[in-house]
Amino acid sequence: MILQLEHIYKDYVQDKLVVPVLKDVSLDVEEGEYLALMGPSGSGKTTLMIIIGFLDVPTSGSYFLAGQNVAGKNDRALAKIRNSSIGFVFQSFNLLPRQSALENVMLPLLYGGVGARERRRRAEEALEKVGLKERMKFLPTQLSGGQKQRVAIARAIVTRPKLLLADEPTGALDSTSGRQVMELFAQLNEEDGMTIVMITHDRNIAAQAKRVVFIRDGELYFEDPVLYAPASSYEAYDDSDEEDLYEDDPEEDDPNEYDSEDEDTEDYDPEVSEEDFDEEGADAGLPDAPEGSEEAEI
Repeated sequence: MILQLEHIYKDYVQDKLVVPVLKDVSLDVEEGEYLALMGPSGSGKTTLMIIIGFLDVPTSGSYFLAGQNVAGKNDRALAKIRNSSIGFVFQSFNLLPRQSALENVMLPLLYGGVGARERRRRAEEALEKVGLKERMKFLPTQLSGGQKQRVAIARAIVTRPKLLLADEPTGALDSTSGRQVMELFAQLNEEDGMTIVMITHDRNIAAQAKRVVFIRDGELYFEDPVLYAPASSYEAYDDSDEEDLYEDDPEEDDPNEYDSEDEDTEDYDPEVSEEDFDEEGADAGLPDAPEGSEEAEI
């Protein structure tokens, strides 16, 4: 068992009001598993990911990584485990803009105390694995969105982590680049046996994992709760080629057409999708670089 969560609760306090975000979450992930954690905005999925990644601690509950109980460890100990055992891939890439692709990938190894020659060798190997052998010296501004995400994946796997966490990894990509990233995840899981936990709101993306667990209102479900909920509960990623299983799209109204039923109807604003819940630590990534690290020779 690579990951074991037992009765995890997470509360945030806002103006003396306790806001429960995760409620009695228990989850087991086997080594080599490819799991998608799917839920709508505000469901608690990102909070769960940052707890799994040691970027925050639960209010209560137990957490075991590779059989090791990490509860009660201090920040320094958690940072050491995080750097060696967990790789992160975020929607926004989180690359250092003035560092080349190679330097960005070497950074976790620098934090880990790996020698210059070895970290360069391993970073080059990781970039070659993600298909960027010819782009190693490029800055992030010289790369496409898909290439930036592949650099981020190379950075995540360069430490040879036990667990790869991906938070909406295709959210900022076009469909072609997103498909390439998902193919890369499948390759890492099938060929390298890497354990992957992916956070997503997209059914098409979640379906590419080998197991899907659902989160809704801070609670986990092992069967899809949206089957019993309004269709608007989940955002659609790209359903242009799919039949809507929940409700037909209403026909567009002709603004010049008079409808007598509208006379006694109050004006209302159409429902808009909620923005992602702004959860503390969601944009956190690697530990802060040492002062002057961007200018330091790597």
